[in-house]
Amino acid sequence: MTVALVAAVLTGSEQLRSHFVGVASKQGLIDATVTSLTGAIDPALADALAAAPGVAVSELPPRVPEGFAVDPGSPVLRRGVQAGVVSLAKGSTLDTELPTVKTSNLVSVVDPALVADAVDAAPRPTVMLRMEGAPVQDPAVLDGVRAAAAAADVPVAMTEPFSRRADTVAMVERLLANTRMMSLVALVIALVGIANTVFLSWRERRRDRALLNTLGLTPLGSAVVMAVELLLLAVPAAGVGWLVGEWAGGFIVGVAVG
Repeated sequence: MTVALVAAVLTGSEQLRSHFVGVASKQGLIDATVTSLTGAIDPALADALAAAPGVAVSELPPRVPEGFAVDPGSPVLRRGVQAGVVSLAKGSTLDTELPTVKTSNLVSVVDPALVADAVDAAPRPTVMLRMEGAPVQDPAVLDGVRAAAAAADVPVAMTEPFSRRADTVAMVERLLANTRMMSLVALVIALVGIANTVFLSWRERRRDRALLNTLGLTPLGSAVVMAVELLLLAVPAAGVGWLVGEWAGGFIVGVAVG
């Protein structure tokens, strides 16, 4: 039973971690944005941000009333958005006649084809950046971007989801670490109980060992016989328990996260 519990916890915790890392990776459609607070962004600042260490892709999209006009398959996006619609930011109250779809993104993105007439005259106050590497990584990856933004001649505002992604993963890691520790404590308690049972069994079978010794079996031989009995009982039970635990852990996580 304890082996099954430990196997279920270890298997389930690993699957949960993978699930929540995936959830954290989807937090934030864009890795970083730097927005000028005085109007259109300075081209020199845009170039400096694009050249900052760790920046893989930069884009300076037009800002239309519906949101940022960004191609649905643009490489600056961590994942593509639906074409032919306005992908509304989380909590957006935008009222538009254009087709819309609600998302959990932090910014609203519109397919440029829907607002082709407004794109050329639209202001471009924001630089969007995609960083190299995975979506979940140390927020220090943005140090170069922060330095470039801090050196700007005009006030700018910066947003980034790396801190939130990292916090989500760290919280999950702490919870899973506590779960693993509790399962290990249960395993230690079970091992103490097993050791006590074996000791009592050894004492109770003293007459059996004495009989075997009179038949020519040495004390060492009788100990080996008992050890073999324990192995034949424990190993299959542990193996079956581990397999059941792996299945149960995966099944429970699957039900929990859908």
